[in-house]
Amino acid sequence: MKRGKNYKKAAKSLKPGKLYSVTEAIELVKKAEYTSFKSTFEAKINVGIDVADNEQNIRFTTSLPHSTGRKKIVLAFTDADLSKLKFKSLEVVKGDDKAIESVNTNKLVAGKDFTMVVADPSYMPKIAKIARVLGPKGLMPSPKTETVGDVTKILQNLDGGQIEVRSQPSNKVIHLVLGKTENKAEELAENLNKVIDEINKHKPAKVKKVLIESVYIKSTMSPAVRVQL
Repeated sequence: MKRGKNYKKAAKSLKPGKLYSVTEAIELVKKAEYTSFKSTFEAKINVGIDVADNEQNIRFTTSLPHSTGRKKIVLAFTDADLSKLKFKSLEVVKGDDKAIESVNTNKLVAGKDFTMVVADPSYMPKIAKIARVLGPKGLMPSPKTETVGDVTKILQNLDGGQIEVRSQPSNKVIHLVLGKTENKAEELAENLNKVIDEINKHKPAKVKKVLIESVYIKSTMSPAVRVQL
């Protein structure tokens, strides 16, 4: 892959193979930022799991100390009146029989027109009709990820900073958005440390070795910096 001159210039500030403390790594990513727009600050966490074993998959929800600044588009299946609720970081799409048909016919595209699905328990039998669409994208509502239950409360929690942490279906990696490069370094550090702590707490029982193998952080266009755990 060919890299632009700005990327190459940013990469020169990094020492190949060196591990940086969380604080150093965040400062390096901030300095390496060269876009004119507000870039996303991301983490790539490699975990020592067997992706062929479903019992080793990692999937849970947690709340970060600081907002990621990322807007979530939530398809919400509920009979509750959500019209009076105001959200800071959510766009809520009404889930009903028509929405299920739209997902089935690809008029509502999973991952594009909505990035999360939440539901009242009573809607789960109907949502089963689109499980083949939602499942492969990791969007199927589940009590385990706190996306099934009292939808009003779920949406309020999501708006308050709750995120989903999950390993990729066929890859030993967890991708997360921690914030924007304009966030204070201390806020980004606290978000990253919280995520690392929570992943370790949710270590699958079958994993006997160290769970987190490596952590890299980067912005949308910057080189990746490896963090010393």
